[in-house]
Amino acid sequence: MFINQILSIFFPAIISLKLYEKMDEKANLIKTIQNYAQAVLIINIIMYFILVYLVKQVEFVFTNIFTLKYLILASVVAVIYSIVAKCISSNIKCEVEVEKSDVKKS
Repeated sequence: MFINQILSIFFPAIISLKLYEKMDEKANLIKTIQNYAQAVLIINIIMYFILVYLVKQVEFVFTNIFTLKYLILASVVAVIYSIVAKCISSNIKCEVEVEKSDVKKS
């Protein structure tokens, strides 16, 4: 059962990351690791909410059939997440400007 849990939790984020990298050509190692960690977190949170609130399943026993269903649904969520994340990152920019004051403290 342990390999089913690892596969279900971490594999859909790889799909999302690869799809995101295909859309975004400029990626370095640190940014890739950050995107992967973010994808793992967000995809599994979305899956948790889907399973608990929509399917009404509160107990997650990773049998073979549950793992297969989870992987299929999480892969769909991963594709949607990577498309939404790319749209948001390409259309929203945040710039911060800091002014330094010339007041000296005595």
